[in-house]
Amino acid sequence: MFWTIALLAGVSADAQDSSDKCIPPSASLQSAAGYLGEMNLAAARSELGEFKNGLECDERITPETAAHYFQATAVLALLMGEADTSKRAFASAKTIDAESWFSDLGFEGTAYHNLFMETEPLAGNAVRIGFDKPANLGKDEWFAIDGEVVVAPFDTTPGLHTLQVGTTEGPSRYGRVIDRQPGENVNLDLNSATEAPIPWASSEMLITSRFTPEQRRRRRIATSLITGGAAAAMFGGSVGARAAYDGNTTGGLRTTTNALHAASICTGVASAVIMGVALGSNPG
Repeated sequence: MFWTIALLAGVSADAQDSSDKCIPPSASLQSAAGYLGEMNLAAARSELGEFKNGLECDERITPETAAHYFQATAVLALLMGEADTSKRAFASAKTIDAESWFSDLGFEGTAYHNLFMETEPLAGNAVRIGFDKPANLGKDEWFAIDGEVVVAPFDTTPGLHTLQVGTTEGPSRYGRVIDRQPGENVNLDLNSATEAPIPWASSEMLITSRFTPEQRRRRRIATSLITGGAAAAMFGGSVGARAAYDGNTTGGLRTTTNALHAASICTGVASAVIMGVALGSNPG
């Protein structure tokens, strides 16, 4: 659970400095997905922090948006090498919505989507979420957990959750992201500017990219060389197959040769593209 605060609670200074303007959580989520696609993990983390800020100034999010937020958090944790945190975030997302997938993270059938689909929802004793003083919640206000309006105290699943409080005629005035173990109850103080202490790691744990620009450049070059080797092997296979069916009308050999030849060309082009990106990137 240590990395959870680094991903969710310890938002960057940029996110905190921009708290004077309200950015809709859905917009921050889309930006985070874009940065994840670019492997810009620091920027992705900042946008996920903006999502959290938006919970307390924008309209109530939908359950689908809450699930997509935790899916994006899971991908960020995975790219940071934090498999346990990633699995917990994926499991929390699946508890909210087992079918919906944030396509900005990749199409269905990709590695991230497959990991999500293979993850089991979190199980264990329920977590009860309520208020330290019932009067904290106004007469015309709603309380939502993961985008669903509920009546407090409310028993929910363990794991990660978004919390919001707002009025029917205006934006939310309170927003939090929490992580709770089975049976660990929560009493919220809506009039407090700070969150209640929770057993997370210190906020000094900042996320940085696992690879420097130079390391990423070298990895691209290595990938290009491997891909190029595969292309050469397939081309060699096509030459051997052609020699085997010369003078022979066997359709199977001819089909194999044509397939290997076409695949070698496509793979060679991919290798050249990867190498071009690697050589054209700025190592600094």
